Amino acid sequence: MTRAQMALIASRWVGNECKKDATSPLCISLKDALPFKDIAPDYWAFKEIEEASTNHIYQIDEDGSKVLF
Repeated sequence: MTRAQMALIASRWVGNECKKDATSPLCISLKDALPFKDIAPDYWAFKEIEEASTNHIYQIDEDGSKVLF
């Protein structure tokens, strides 16, 4: 699986979560995204790779579910 393919899957999952609850900690801005010099802004998965590079910090609850913050 390529970086672009994984980023696309993750981005779609986060997008679906944000549609359910726009106040979710998953729905953060891209301001902390890391630039990638090897990817042009018009690359088909540019936005997804950029979103996947953000710092999604989380902890695991006692029941084993992830809680992002």
